[in-house]
Amino acid sequence: MNNAATIAWRTPCRWIHAYSRTSSARSSLLDQLHLIYPSSIRPRSALRCLSSKTPTSRKASQRAPGSQTREITAAFPERDLPAPQIAQIFGTATLPAKLGNQILRALQDQRVSGTLDLPLPDEITRVVPPHIIDAGLAWLRSKHPMDEDAAILARIEREEQEEEEQLIRRAEELGLYKPQSGKFGSSTTKEGDVYGSSVLDEVRKKNIKESKQMEEKQRQDWLDGEAKRIEQLQARAEKLKGIQKYESQELTEGEYNTSFLKLYSPVNIHPARPRADPEQRPALAWIQQQHVKATSTTDASKLTTAGRLLPSLAVVALTLGLCYVFSESYEAPLHNQRMWPDIQPAAATLTAIVGLNAGVFLLWKFPPAWRLLNKYFINVPYYPYAASVVGSVFSHQQLRHLGSNMFILWFVGKKRKYA
Repeated sequence: MNNAATIAWRTPCRWIHAYSRTSSARSSLLDQLHLIYPSSIRPRSALRCLSSKTPTSRKASQRAPGSQTREITAAFPERDLPAPQIAQIFGTATLPAKLGNQILRALQDQRVSGTLDLPLPDEITRVVPPHIIDAGLAWLRSKHPMDEDAAILARIEREEQEEEEQLIRRAEELGLYKPQSGKFGSSTTKEGDVYGSSVLDEVRKKNIKESKQMEEKQRQDWLDGEAKRIEQLQARAEKLKGIQKYESQELTEGEYNTSFLKLYSPVNIHPARPRADPEQRPALAWIQQQHVKATSTTDASKLTTAGRLLPSLAVVALTLGLCYVFSESYEAPLHNQRMWPDIQPAAATLTAIVGLNAGVFLLWKFPPAWRLLNKYFINVPYYPYAASVVGSVFSHQQLRHLGSNMFILWFVGKKRKYA
């Protein structure tokens, strides 16, 4: 090692960074942290030359490409030097060629990294005298010249930058420093944006990313859920062997009878079919989702016979009682008090009844209404709802069924004559 480099390491280093001063706020922050943490978090190095005016990350990053260029140009040859050349370099033929190449590579690494003041590895210093190492260093300087002083300065900047980042992170943890980007080390500027990046934008991007991940998870759960649903139906069917067998029902993509009357018979539970992908066939996937919601019910295998019959029986008795009271207490309104005075009372009553049936028929064509209709407009022996005893009277799922019933109702109802 030359004496100039040794003297440079022992002199104060404040002149090194006289050209790179940061803002007063950053300097004040670092000074406070130096007072709070004087030595516990500083990297220990014999070559440390600290100053409160440390280089900024931007300036350090601007110098990094130059350092990398010097490392590339000063790299040691990849191929090992032959034994005769090793003997010529070190001035002795007793030094093995492998060890000689190891010494040269270690010295070159120290030259590039700016650590010539540090000792070589123990496996070298134990067996090689100092004059051999000096000979190798002299040969490297003559055959592979490089700016060792620049490497030393780069090392100082690198170590000071690491300490600066460590102090800033500590200040961020203590609440003394709040960077504009929200977190130290993240980007604060965007191309063409003079205001820098916004914390709200970062939060929005994070929320969008989480939302997409959740949607993808729900999509996969939907695609894989048919097999689980079939397993649940099979388990329920085993518990309901004593209940009446219902007609078979094909669960194809194009056929969605929303009634779940027929789903729980073991002979009608078919193997799981693939569900529609919401991204490829959104309309069909939406209909299938409504179908699953409409046919998903609580397990009623433990429901007693009394629990199945008594509520419905009570609704029937209440309905018949109200009908009797209404028939005995009803008085026909005056002509000027009627809603449709120009229509016969029988026709007006039949029109309201037909309209109610037609409205329920149209609801069966609207998938979100299937769950409500399955509860209150269909009689289900598996899990009966008492209100469905009355609601099922107004429920028609096929146009032929609706038309035939309404025709008979209209024909019979019109035969009643009012005074």
